[in-house]
Amino acid sequence: MRDAVKEKVLAELGVLRIGGRLDPSGAVSGGDHLVSGHTPLWAFEDPRFAKPFADGAPLYDTALLPRDPEKALGRCRLPVFLGAVRSRVFEAALARRPTGLLVFEPEEERLEAFLAGFPAKTLAERGIVCFLGDPAGLRPSLERLLPEDLFRKLGCPGFFVLDGLEQDRPDWVRDVRERLELLCWRHRIYPVSGQFNSRGLPLRTITRELFFDQQRHAYENAPRFHQGNLRQVRDALRGFPAVLIAAGPDLAERAEFLRANRERAVLIAVNNALKPLQDLGVVPHFAVINDNALVCARSFEGLDPLPETVLAAHCFSHAPTALFGRTFFFGTWRPEVFGAMPNLRIYGSVITAALALARHLDCRSVVLAGVQMAGTDPWRLSYAPGSIHVAAPAPPRQLCGAWPQLCPARAASGETLYTSLNFRDAALWFVDELRATNTRCVNLSRQSLIHGPGVDIDENPILPKRPGLDKTLAALRQLPPVRRDPARVRGFLARERAIWANTAGPLDMLLGQGGPGFVDAAMNVLEQLDRGNVSYLVQRFGDFDNRRFHAQVFESPDPESREEGLRYFLAQVRDMARDFLGVLDRALEAASD
Repeated sequence: MRDAVKEKVLAELGVLRIGGRLDPSGAVSGGDHLVSGHTPLWAFEDPRFAKPFADGAPLYDTALLPRDPEKALGRCRLPVFLGAVRSRVFEAALARRPTGLLVFEPEEERLEAFLAGFPAKTLAERGIVCFLGDPAGLRPSLERLLPEDLFRKLGCPGFFVLDGLEQDRPDWVRDVRERLELLCWRHRIYPVSGQFNSRGLPLRTITRELFFDQQRHAYENAPRFHQGNLRQVRDALRGFPAVLIAAGPDLAERAEFLRANRERAVLIAVNNALKPLQDLGVVPHFAVINDNALVCARSFEGLDPLPETVLAAHCFSHAPTALFGRTFFFGTWRPEVFGAMPNLRIYGSVITAALALARHLDCRSVVLAGVQMAGTDPWRLSYAPGSIHVAAPAPPRQLCGAWPQLCPARAASGETLYTSLNFRDAALWFVDELRATNTRCVNLSRQSLIHGPGVDIDENPILPKRPGLDKTLAALRQLPPVRRDPARVRGFLARERAIWANTAGPLDMLLGQGGPGFVDAAMNVLEQLDRGNVSYLVQRFGDFDNRRFHAQVFESPDPESREEGLRYFLAQVRDMARDFLGVLDRALEAASD
């Protein structure tokens, strides 16, 4: 901007954020804003999450905004203007919403004219925030500038695009919309559609702490936590580059590079890539797992032992320690019993845990192999042969541009690939993390969603020689175990066992009762289980059907249906308690060895 003083004042007030500079176009000077007619990203979300709450409140609207701007403004609590012009529609939005408008503008000259119409104090008081230039160049990033509760409080953004701007700068318009919609999905929709709550619909007010898979894995891992704490290897591989390996469809094409550079870089593989790598004759130095789902245990099935590989496992994840030369745990659970373990900064996909592990080891540059997070099949995610998720391509059919079709996304090559909203968002998060931590990155694949500023695309980069990697890794595998008090661990597990024994036994007795008092007694127990996180745990136990339970207990007017629903729920909780008892018995036995 020409007025450097005003620019500085507006930046200090939080009114102006400047991203990457763009070459001026000047093709569009003014006009009105039009309602964007694009398909929003949440169209590719399972529509059952649009109204996930027991009271019927919507999480997002599956219908497009009306093309009439006045009607669209009436339905949208978070209007976003692309093109900084005080148009009729902008003034109408300003009248409807006295505070909190977002304005994005690629042209410096047009933004200057827009800002000239407002005193700086007025802009700050009205909560008008303007973003200039390429949003990928913002520092801090857009993902960090916008508060998380913006989307939780106001809902999904609606876009109003200056007439002609989409034709003049189609890539810029698409990028701004996609970034904001991904952030909305991340903070508003993913907490419901992700594994934390996806099996709990319809959602009602209960205590939510650990879910079943996490609790079960925590009990299983408890006697093993002394084997290693990831804190022990902090900064242990300073200066070495890391190769982060995922189970993308082109992983086999990277095998020669991986074999050639195994002595030059730390190979960190996600759990789902282990079997494909073993089939390719590649042995990683580290494996990492942070997904807590029980199904992830399948990724270790059929593996030959990996004595040269160190497993970095989240304390709530499946950790088959016997397969590996050493295991180091991370994550926080009962530090008063098991001691403090470091938390890695992770999100959405295990590849972010691989990046966080590389940072934890102080590897300041990374190479990506098989980290594509997308494929050519619009109906199924694409994986490397040997992965537990690999499947035959879906039969060809016409694209529908909405769920159950996968979301289209641009690869580094410029071509359109298809992916899940989770992978698309995790790719954005990953690139933001690279920039925030100044981590140098080379991606071996052009058919990948990891691209943009700070990411070089090179199928065969030359990694410098640096001796000592094997010796350092061997020393890590020989680190002493973590000191612990076995009696404290056994005492904790015994107390947990008593809790579940005191759950299973009384429920068995209650289920044996009949008569008119059963429903009242069962509802009192249900309230206790709601408060104690047990109702949340059972939602992911076995084949428990929360919709059936909710419909029978809270929606049906039939007393017999209500009793049946309560018996179904309590029997599932009893069976879950018995399952935990079996896990804890085995854990106690292991803790006594």
